[in-house]
Parts: sequence; structure tokens; C-alpha cells
Amino acid sequence: MGLLNIFKKSDEGSGSALPYIVKTELVPYKLYSNSKGSTLLSVTLKNITDEGLLSSVAVAVPKQLSLDETGISKQKEVKLGPISPNQELNAKFTIYGDVGTEKGNYTINITAFVNHNNYAYVINSLTKKQIIQVV
Repeated sequence: MGLLNIFKKSDEGSGSALPYIVKTELVPYKLYSNSKGSTLLSVTLKNITDEGLLSSVAVAVPKQLSLDETGISKQKEVKLGPISPNQELNAKFTIYGDVGTEKGNYTINITAFVNHNNYAYVINSLTKKQIIQVV
């Protein structure tokens, strides 16, 4: 079985076409409006295929939040390296709010990539949305 064969759709129904299980955790689980603060987003990838995968994770936040203290960075990608079958790897992202952040629920997009060889090509990806509450 080649690496590209594990991502084909199948009529068997027993196998999954998804390469990862993605778990997320926010600590603390909310931000406060109109004040500077941060929360830590922990993203855990578990390889559920029978082969090792070269992996990376990207996070994108809306314009009201940022991934750095200056408020400029809205996207960030972390290269995790190869993940063996049934192995879990973790990536941590700090998400910042500032004095212009209003109350509400904001959606964070988390994308896990399966890369080929040197991160230049993407074989497959999986996107998960995480809601962060600003009170």
C-alpha cells in the first residue's frame, strides 16, 4: 500500500480517509473583552494511519484576535515533523485579545496537513473549527 493509497475513498466502510484525530484545548477557556489577555491553544494530532506522516499544523484567527502580542499576526504554522502510526504530537499557540476585542464568540480555524518530503507539497489536510468565547 503506497502513501497516496491511504487517502482514497473506499466503499468498504470500515476504513477512515482521515489521517489524524485532532484534539484541542483552551486554557483558560475564555478571554475578557476590551482588555489585554491571552489564552493557550493546545492542538494534539494522533496519526490513525498505518504509515508515518510528515505533519504540520496551521492556525488562523479572526481580525479581532492575534497570535502575537503586537496584534499583527493572524496565521501561524508549526512543522511537527514525522509522526509514527498511533503516535501523538502536540503544538501550542498563544492567542491574544486586546482593548479592541468586543464580546462574542470567535471562530479559530485549525488545519492539520500531511506533507510530502520537505513540506513543499500537501497530500491531505483536515480542518477543525474551535470557538473561543470573549466575555
